[in-house]
Amino acid sequence: KWGPGQALTGSTVAASTHLFHEWKALREVLQGDPMDADLPATLGAVIMPCVRGCGWHGKLKGQEEHACERRDAICVPVDAPTVNEGIEKAIASHKAKYLGTRLEVMWLLPGTYTEHVVISGPIRAVGHGTDNSQVVIRAAEGTPALSTGLGGERCSIHGITLQRQGAGPTVAFAVGRGELYGCSIEADKQGTCIEVSGEKTWPTLSESILNGGTGIVVQNEARATLRENTILHTSGPGVLVTSGGLPHLARGTVTARGGTHAVVAQGTGNVKVERAVFQGADPAAVVVDSEGTVLGVSSFEGCRFHGGGLQMTNGAHVELEECQFLDCVGKALRTRGRVQLRAQGNTIGGGSGLVFGAGATGVWEEEDTVAVTPIEMQPGASVQIRRVHISSRRKRRLRR
Repeated sequence: KWGPGQALTGSTVAASTHLFHEWKALREVLQGDPMDADLPATLGAVIMPCVRGCGWHGKLKGQEEHACERRDAICVPVDAPTVNEGIEKAIASHKAKYLGTRLEVMWLLPGTYTEHVVISGPIRAVGHGTDNSQVVIRAAEGTPALSTGLGGERCSIHGITLQRQGAGPTVAFAVGRGELYGCSIEADKQGTCIEVSGEKTWPTLSESILNGGTGIVVQNEARATLRENTILHTSGPGVLVTSGGLPHLARGTVTARGGTHAVVAQGTGNVKVERAVFQGADPAAVVVDSEGTVLGVSSFEGCRFHGGGLQMTNGAHVELEECQFLDCVGKALRTRGRVQLRAQGNTIGGGSGLVFGAGATGVWEEEDTVAVTPIEMQPGASVQIRRVHISSRRKRRLRR
């Protein structure tokens, strides 16, 4: 039912691939048989798209003759019925052609692939089309949809949807510096979209959407770079950092819903954030709780907090610069226990205020910035307030 100009779908790819392979087999079987000499020619005249998805369309017999830009790449399901088999062939092809750092390109055509994909080589897997929903990798029962293994320290995944039902991560990075770009990662409420673990693990996630469960967990001395992503969740933190993890977030949106937090950095975990947006109705959109370890610094630069503010507890060390706290449900900033803060050039509005609890130290410094509602300095706090313009519809006050 396919016609020229129509987009490729999973059923079109499956039918075209099947017809192409059957036609090739038929030519070999009927070769030299005068009684059926016209049958391959008749089938060869059928109009169909390129089975590799390059955009060409024409007669079936032209599949092997047209100048296909993907001819030398492994295409799933044309060259291999499953993604893992495609990876094995791509790795073998890479070893035969390259000695350097180049990644072997593997195309995934539209369809749903139910398996646990293990990247064990220098592979760049690209989903066909501009919409990542066309290519779906769905996790097999009890496993991630995708994980990195030995040999997969360098890999790139582009334009693919990854899904998992039940507990556990949808994507698990345990080694190397893999990359996810333009993907959609989905998890159940009790699951995790991405789990990054291991001191030599440092993946990059760019322009992707994480939805469901906990967004991303960075732990066990791992690092991660997150650029321009949208993280949505319903049951856990959007970003959870623990056990020495250190992610770097740049220009993205993290939305907290259902009483959860957008970002939680706990224990020896810290986070570095630049120009991100945190949205949520919880009193604390971001929680930094060092659990008494007092190791490392979490920093926020040019960020916007909507609905929820920042909470610092138990030895947290935080640097805030040119951030905006807008329409916070509770306080824009609240500290508990011994914490250290350095803040400069921040804006607070929408009825929020600052509460420095006992044990808080540091500097809150503003220049030409309006803080709406009071600053509360509780007994035992020692935070220096410099050049702050406090404005309120109520009586202006600085409570201590």
